[in-house]
Amino acid sequence: MALTLTSGIRQATLEETSTTGERLSGWHGTVVDGIAILFSLLYLYQAGFGTLAPEIHRGAFILFTLVLIFALYPTRRRGSRERVSTIGWLLMGTSCLGVGYFMMEYQRFADMAGLPLSYLDLFMGILTVMVCLEACRRILGWTLTLVGVISIVYLYFGPHFPRLVAHRGYDMDRILGLMYAGTDGIFGGVAYVFASYVFPFMIFGAFLRTGGAVTFFVDVAKAVVGTLRGGPAKAAVASSFMLGSVMGSSTANTAITGAITIPLMIRSGFRKHVAGAVEAAASIGGQFMPPVMGAGAFLMAALTGVPYLKVISVAAIPAVLFFLSTYVMVHFEACRSGIERIPQEEIPGLGPTLKRGWHFFVPIGVLIYVLVAGFSPSKAGFYTILSLVGISALRRDYRFSPRQLAEALAAGGRDSLVVGATAAVVGIIIASILLPGLGLKFSFVVLQLSKGILPLAIFLIILASYVLGMGLTVTASYLVLVVLAAPALVELGVPLLTAHLLVFWYSQDATITPPVCLSAYVAAGIAKSDVWKTGFYSLRVGLGLYYIPFLFVYTPLLLNGTLLQILWAVASAVGGIFALGGAFQGYWLRRAKIHERVVLGVAALSFFWPNWGANLVGAAFILVVSMLQRRDRRELPAHSHE
Repeated sequence: MALTLTSGIRQATLEETSTTGERLSGWHGTVVDGIAILFSLLYLYQAGFGTLAPEIHRGAFILFTLVLIFALYPTRRRGSRERVSTIGWLLMGTSCLGVGYFMMEYQRFADMAGLPLSYLDLFMGILTVMVCLEACRRILGWTLTLVGVISIVYLYFGPHFPRLVAHRGYDMDRILGLMYAGTDGIFGGVAYVFASYVFPFMIFGAFLRTGGAVTFFVDVAKAVVGTLRGGPAKAAVASSFMLGSVMGSSTANTAITGAITIPLMIRSGFRKHVAGAVEAAASIGGQFMPPVMGAGAFLMAALTGVPYLKVISVAAIPAVLFFLSTYVMVHFEACRSGIERIPQEEIPGLGPTLKRGWHFFVPIGVLIYVLVAGFSPSKAGFYTILSLVGISALRRDYRFSPRQLAEALAAGGRDSLVVGATAAVVGIIIASILLPGLGLKFSFVVLQLSKGILPLAIFLIILASYVLGMGLTVTASYLVLVVLAAPALVELGVPLLTAHLLVFWYSQDATITPPVCLSAYVAAGIAKSDVWKTGFYSLRVGLGLYYIPFLFVYTPLLLNGTLLQILWAVASAVGGIFALGGAFQGYWLRRAKIHERVVLGVAALSFFWPNWGANLVGAAFILVVSMLQRRDRRELPAHSHE
């Protein structure tokens, strides 16, 4: 019976939380699943043994992506979802032709760098650019696609653009020489990083889902914080803390863990839009949380040249502070609304829960050990997957069957399609930035508008990230913005890694900030709540996304000070987080009056100010509010404070 029950839970979880896109029926589905499995196996082999030639490594990643997108996603949203269309087959063949030609002619392209392309080269380049844009349109919509088209138009018609961004213009030979035949376009560094570092961990995420890890981590979170006031919401925060790092996407994290935590929050008394907002905001934190950080750690290591271990070490404290900020917001919301604990009968015992799924912690330990031992992130991803399959084989209830292994590999291949399409089109966009030197011009504009004032420059970058995020995926937004804006921050004295980490954090904002707020949309769909209410409340709960990056620059949170300075910075940040949470949620020891909320807000600013004296003033303000509330606590209804 135990085996049947566990298998049922795993299957239900897999069906509820599947985020792998379309599925075809009949022999079409079998063929496409086989391609997806081959895709995953090829890059697991590359991760483990690293023997693919550069042109195969990058080219095959784009090729598999294009073929699977044209197979799984029809021309129109209402097209057939059961079989591959005739146009789909045609575009799959075109993709094989264009990308295959690049792989065969790679050495010649490298030898003739800077020389004119032949007519056949130009024809194949145009075909490849067109299929990349069409694949992006099918899976991501028009926004990123149009940005890619505008990028090409900008390169060709450079003299006709406004003076600030105008350039002399380039012919198609020069444009395609960079976008198609070079290593800075479609098959450039973005495709390399995604194929080498990101893809293995997307496959790992698929194995975790298939293996039943989602239910286990949520149960652990419920067991740890379920007895606290507002326990279901705190369980949502804790589960994202544990699982979000390897999910690869805040939206996917929202869908997967939210399917379990959001109904639980609503049943415990949280308003529907609050329940959805808590999950959406908490899910963002997984992108900041080492050791994987979605894709951020690998991208930053590759783009900055900073060792991976240093990236995750400096990112750890801010990530924990973000989850603390979210937790504090949830706690004060629960106190203010009178939300009680999870009923005892719904809280799993921590001991039995760990006994049931302790093996899911083994791959995380293997990941950290392999990285500390000096292996590459791709090798770490390979060993992590092997360790999960191996340790699960020792557990009868969790052993992967051949069918489940195939499902996980196919799911991993399908999960990668969004980042694969993003890699191709972002490669086009980056080429259009590099060729005319647009990055330097953008940095010049930021420096001019900010008058050299760093906080104003950061504010301009926040605006830029918000606008970009309304149309691009968070990864695409980060990659485009970091090329444009990071040089301006460095020019103003911000260290390179700090600049990248700051831009990476802000590139996540559109996932919870209306009107786009994709994670909030997903959460609202699960909660059956108003999208706008959910979006705006998720902005409140996830407020740490905006103010914590300022601390990167002005305090030694990124381990760039003495031990005493770092400890003081962490302590003052914690004080500010609690004070700001009380100010925004209107609760401290009891419901806060307007003037008390103002004092708490001033205390928060004092804590965040990088000065010992200001921090002590903040502590004094906190003490004053606490004394006032203790004095007249009996005069207002209050809930017990944990």
